[in-house]
Amino acid sequence: MKKPYLKKHSQVNGHSVWIVDGMFIRKNIDIEFTNYGQHISQHGRFHFIPKDEFWIDKDFAKGHEEEYCIAHMQARQSLLDQHVDYGKALEEADMAEKQARHRSRHIKKLLAKKLDKRKIAKLVHKKLLKKYNGKVKVWLVKGKLVRNLVSVDFVQGGHDKVYSFIPKNEVWIDNSLNPEEWKFVILHELIERNLMCWGWVYAMKYEIPWMTSTAKMCDGIEPDTAHARASELERYYRKKPKGVDERIKEELAKTTLF
Repeated sequence: MKKPYLKKHSQVNGHSVWIVDGMFIRKNIDIEFTNYGQHISQHGRFHFIPKDEFWIDKDFAKGHEEEYCIAHMQARQSLLDQHVDYGKALEEADMAEKQARHRSRHIKKLLAKKLDKRKIAKLVHKKLLKKYNGKVKVWLVKGKLVRNLVSVDFVQGGHDKVYSFIPKNEVWIDNSLNPEEWKFVILHELIERNLMCWGWVYAMKYEIPWMTSTAKMCDGIEPDTAHARASELERYYRKKPKGVDERIKEELAKTTLF
């Protein structure tokens, strides 16, 4: 199998930071790899990444977000090495990333304005993807700005049933993502949203401050959740893309307004 390494970025506290082909990883190794990742023994994630490496998707590196990705992974690794609970380590790492992002003078000015949901949406909306419009609106958004202003956890895409800052009846696609992947993420978000509208649990339980009150979570071993089912189908169509456009049309026809 082709290795996903593209180039070495830096060396940080004993870890080699690599720019990698995220699209290749999502298609061939792990659909859950998003903008960056590291080996996490405690949580059973990303075992394909060597323990002494941090990986950053090349498409997010184009937006000069490497500094923020590294800040997160360093903080999380340090805490996990101290045997801190994974949930707590993730929370602290998110805070470290957020602090790194908020050092920007421009972002400080925007945050000082205390923008409401409507104004944030107006700022981050980049292009209405009319090809996919049905009962819900599918927007291409400025993903880096969403992460800088609202949630460092927003990557690839999202919708109003999970993210409280996304206006009702909207699906957002991160413009940092390779355009070749848009349709697969759109399909994922539509399937996930439809299942949640029908009462499915979103995913396993962990603390997410931006989550909507309707995004139900569950404890224990992951059952058949909306996120897991959407990921399963996204994985299938990434390998067999021929029918993805037709499946998107089917999911658009099922959408429910709230």
